[in-house]
Amino acid sequence: ADPGFAEALNAKGVVLTHGQIVANLDAVHRALAMQANDVCCSWLPLFHDMGLIGSVLGSMYGAIDQLLMPPDDFAREPLAWLRVVSSYRATLTVAPNWAYGQCLDRIGPDEAKRLDLASCRVAISGAEMVDAAIARRFAARFQPAGFRPEAMLPGYGLAEAGVAASFSALERGVQSVWVRRSALGGDVVQLAPPGAADAREVVSVGKPVPGMEIDVVVSDGHVGSEGRT
Repeated sequence: ADPGFAEALNAKGVVLTHGQIVANLDAVHRALAMQANDVCCSWLPLFHDMGLIGSVLGSMYGAIDQLLMPPDDFAREPLAWLRVVSSYRATLTVAPNWAYGQCLDRIGPDEAKRLDLASCRVAISGAEMVDAAIARRFAARFQPAGFRPEAMLPGYGLAEAGVAASFSALERGVQSVWVRRSALGGDVVQLAPPGAADAREVVSVGKPVPGMEIDVVVSDGHVGSEGRT
């Protein structure tokens, strides 16, 4: 039997209270400095916390307009997502790292130039590890369409928190450090020269959202020290 399947069968659900969700929505609202004239665009599935809580309930909490697309539309044509952002002047959007990569793979420079992404002030990248190279290439590909590199906002979330745990600072863009791969294998974060043979680039996911505290707990149940994973 597939061990992953067995593990899924034994997974335990987490109860989220109404108060928890509202508190997390308020934290997101504050972290993103949401305004009444913001417009959110999302194609994320509603069975995922980033789609249901982050996008739908987040827009409702902020009392802002929302543009919802079926996930199939994005899967068939990633350009459809950016066309909606362009046509309806969306200011907020969100997607996992691989989706930005799909845009790079399937939207050429000429098509990119025909868009107008100047309205987008926040493009969250979350739900999986953020690749600095993809984020930079996305910003470069769509900068002729008005997309600002500072709009790319890496974040970290988990359903147990509601949706968001940490966000990078607004208008900072992608910040990263280079660390030694071999040290990471031993649960140690050790800075390395950029591009070194035994190094990999790791993107910062910022600081905890307002009201959130984050501890890194090691296997023995104690809070880990700085520089440990």
